[in-house]
Amino acid sequence: MSKPDAALSSVSVPRAAKGMARPAAPARIAAPQSISEVPRKTISTRLTVDVQERLRKYAFDMRQDKQVAIEEALDAYLRQHGY
Repeated sequence: MSKPDAALSSVSVPRAAKGMARPAAPARIAAPQSISEVPRKTISTRLTVDVQERLRKYAFDMRQDKQVAIEEALDAYLRQHGY
């Protein structure tokens, strides 16, 4: 373990005076349900380079996870086919 720097040993951090109230904690805002809060199963698939590139561009442009885009598209496709 190295010795502490002499310049740092003279630094003091101000403390709140007795009787002074501490700042209130920031209010917590309920976060929207994220995709990590919903149970998931891992699958693996292979896409053509063209489809993967269009998916990557779509996700970037829409500021959306590729997983969300795939899940929404697959869900719509399955519903359209009665599943």
